[in-house]
Amino acid sequence: MEKVVFTSIPKTGTHLLLRYFYFINFKQAGPYAVPFFDKKFYDFIRNLKSGEYSVWHYHWSEELAAITRDVGAKVVFLYRDPRAWVSSTLHWIMRSPTNPLHELFANHFKTDQERIEVLIKGSNSDAISPPIQSMNNFWHTYEGWLYEPNVYKVRFEDIIGPRGGGDKETQLRVLGELMQFTGVRNESVTKEEIIDQLFSSEVETFRKGTIDSWREDFTPELHDLFLKEAGELLKVWGYAP
Repeated sequence: MEKVVFTSIPKTGTHLLLRYFYFINFKQAGPYAVPFFDKKFYDFIRNLKSGEYSVWHYHWSEELAAITRDVGAKVVFLYRDPRAWVSSTLHWIMRSPTNPLHELFANHFKTDQERIEVLIKGSNSDAISPPIQSMNNFWHTYEGWLYEPNVYKVRFEDIIGPRGGGDKETQLRVLGELMQFTGVRNESVTKEEIIDQLFSSEVETFRKGTIDSWREDFTPELHDLFLKEAGELLKVWGYAP
């Protein structure tokens, strides 16, 4: 098995793909599940051994990309439709009292429309604390992974499969490519066995796991706002308006 760095944009299905690494017996080399990123976590990557993976919401940087190449690590990068990210992030904040934005979202903003607007546009107003980064700026911190040569890019919509509104043939193809990329031999475990382990509602951050659930939260006006403020993201990340 390869040395693997698994990175994802938060709220894009991280726990779904984590189950892949658990099931095929990759050994975790940190640092997922600690509260905040620290640059010393790069040491986990520098010291990776075959059959180990380091997992975090690693932003792209020239330094980190160079480290992965120098140690011969393969990078698996997970993302999803940016509109689904907005919806998933909204519901995660609202149902998580320990989230730093929970009190602000629950008490300062009165409607989901206001909450979605600020997730899209961000805010640096003195009246809003903590400040909220625009989604354009936030997603830009991950964009570099799209262009690195040692990265296998996984779209949530392609790996979720029929139980999440996706396509079975696409799921099997992507899973087969992922197994080959991470050095998992086909004879050690079947794609069907892995699929049975991937889709679970028994994780803390799981909500719906369906590809188009954002449509339930976006009014036509909010979608127009998204296209105006962040529509370029759909083009960059390969999604239709």
